[in-house]
Amino acid sequence: MPNLKEHLKISRKFLGFDGNPVIHRLLDGAGLPSKLRPQYHKITHTPQFVRQTIKSSFGEEGELEAWGHLLADWGFITIYKNPRKKTIPARKIRRKG
Repeated sequence: MPNLKEHLKISRKFLGFDGNPVIHRLLDGAGLPSKLRPQYHKITHTPQFVRQTIKSSFGEEGELEAWGHLLADWGFITIYKNPRKKTIPARKIRRKG
């Protein structure tokens, strides 16, 4: 998943405005112990959270930025020219012998 700096670059590149770091910290649970973050992401990385919490707190631009954040975390948006190699499905791996 992208770090804060990468999320802000994605906001600038795809949305055309400087991102709000508070939105990204809120979505990623900045300051939480690393053990709690996966559970926290299950709550914050949902359409309901974006609509109810982010939109009501940060407005329509904040909602767009949150959707960009989620799409980046899910691998649909990247700032890299050559995205990281994806794993090859097991059925496409040829076995020797």
